Amino acid sequence: MKILKNQFLRTTAKCAALLCATTLINTSIAHSQNLPGNDFLVTWKSGAITSKEIEADVLKLPPDERVDTLKNPRILLQVIDNLQVYRELAARAKQEKKITPEVELAAAIAAERHIGLLYLSSVLLKYREGLGDLTTAAQEHYALNKTKYDKPERLNAAHILIATKNRTQAEAKKLADSLREQIVKGADFAALARIHSDDTGTKEAGGVLGIFARGAMVKPFEDAAFSLQKKGEISPVTLTQFGFHIILLNYRESAGTSTFDEVKAEIADELANKAVAQHRDALVSTIRNDPTLKINEKRFEAYTGAVPTRKQP
Repeated sequence: MKILKNQFLRTTAKCAALLCATTLINTSIAHSQNLPGNDFLVTWKSGAITSKEIEADVLKLPPDERVDTLKNPRILLQVIDNLQVYRELAARAKQEKKITPEVELAAAIAAERHIGLLYLSSVLLKYREGLGDLTTAAQEHYALNKTKYDKPERLNAAHILIATKNRTQAEAKKLADSLREQIVKGADFAALARIHSDDTGTKEAGGVLGIFARGAMVKPFEDAAFSLQKKGEISPVTLTQFGFHIILLNYRESAGTSTFDEVKAEIADELANKAVAQHRDALVSTIRNDPTLKINEKRFEAYTGAVPTRKQP
């Protein structure tokens, strides 16, 4: 159960560019590359990146994604590529004396913003851990909101689409009829879907659409699918605006109410995220509403042509 993946923590991923920007002024990193004993993960003609720097870079991610990132070869290569490109660009900016005082200040502000977000993330994680086991609260929520967890009748089905885009309707119907006849006689539905279906999103999976309720599909398809009653039943060839479909019923799920055990993790996530969001808002509000905060109205008006509407202490 990934309760810690709340919406705020995901926003720290947006700070990747901010961390890269700090390389413009972070000369200590550049100097550290020349020290002996560094654990270099990658080197190139004019620079290098250490393992510790990579581990620092992934701090921008939610905590439960950091280890996965470092273990995933494809994603780790993306992290290395991103950091190497920005480091090289920063080095060239220094070399060509393109770092003005304004750029240094912008980089410092970016670093400050990133540090602030990481701090807030750590505070919220600690707060979330302090909430403890939310099972009792989740049970109370479930009891008071049971109808929220009503579930409609659903189907798990597969289909073969014979599109009319590149063939006449008569040609498409003839092929669909032929395929249905083969299936009824025992041909493998999934194998025929992989060969003939024009639905590129499902053909490699043998035409499997997954679970869906009424309202998820176009009406003619929905009517044909929900008319099927038994596992393995095949629909008549059905025409929609996409072409002709042959539908296979894998199974039905009756309408009902999800049990508490089925939705316990979902409710715990919901309650935790709500509590963390409230704690975040309260913390930020105390900073934003600092009674000592003052805005220089004349300077503000010089920029915007208007006086600030924010209340002054």
